[in-house]
Amino acid sequence: MINKKSALILSIFARIVMNLSIPDGQTKASSYDKKEFVIGVVQCLHREDPFVCHSFASYEAVSNCFHSSVRTGHYIPDDEIRRLHADILHVQENPRLNPLHDKIVSAVLDAIESSSSHKQVLSKGWPNIFMSLSQTETLSDSKTYSLFCHSKTVSEKGLSWSSMLENLREYMVQLVGAGRAADKIAIENAKNKASSQKKELTLFMIIDHYMEEFGHDGSYGPLFSRVTSLTLPQDDQINRSIKQLVVNLGKRIKSVGASKVITGLEDLGPPSSYDATLALIDGTEATNTGEPPTTSVPERRQ
Repeated sequence: MINKKSALILSIFARIVMNLSIPDGQTKASSYDKKEFVIGVVQCLHREDPFVCHSFASYEAVSNCFHSSVRTGHYIPDDEIRRLHADILHVQENPRLNPLHDKIVSAVLDAIESSSSHKQVLSKGWPNIFMSLSQTETLSDSKTYSLFCHSKTVSEKGLSWSSMLENLREYMVQLVGAGRAADKIAIENAKNKASSQKKELTLFMIIDHYMEEFGHDGSYGPLFSRVTSLTLPQDDQINRSIKQLVVNLGKRIKSVGASKVITGLEDLGPPSSYDATLALIDGTEATNTGEPPTTSVPERRQ
């Protein structure tokens, strides 16, 4: 049993240890706004390394951001830094569906509807979406980091989707124009570009399918659907064929994926069974319908 003298000695010793561990002129940050502080740390990590959501954050980076985010006159114990660093590494090493995925997608869609440029929202609007959700949701430190990165991921995937569709349309326009000019070299170049872009689009959709199937990510259907309509607003043959290609690919990937693992494009069967753009590439649809194809890209919402 500790007597009064021993208790006094322990008390003095504890105060000495505390004085040694706290830098001169500073006090322990025991009453800071923790949510605001962690948000600041996460934002700092991204400023220091824009790829922090796709690579492992170093302890040094986390420590530097801790110290730069704390209020003047306060300090954060090293064990707090080690704990957040461990939490971040755990999130990075164990990817799983973010519980706020649907809310993030809805927030992105709302931002798109209130903006004149969906591409501007997808490329630069995600920090505002993160801040809005982080203020309304109850989040642990690691979930704050996860929300930050997933807000960025959702927006990046939407932007990638828009860019792929936009590129494919551009190549199809070039192809149709080259066909009308009977320029064989230009036709071949445009066909190759369109083919490469369709392969990229197909692989993107396959990966997206399995990310959702394995529980690592949520559905992007509503976002991709809205982005598609904004990226391809004109109702012409080229846009209709691209949109039909996307619909057919989605059905084919889901159907084939239900019976076996898709390891390559060849698992989807012959492109003629799902690729609605082939009629245009072969130069047959314009002749059969009598509808002249568009030879220039229409003005889009930027």
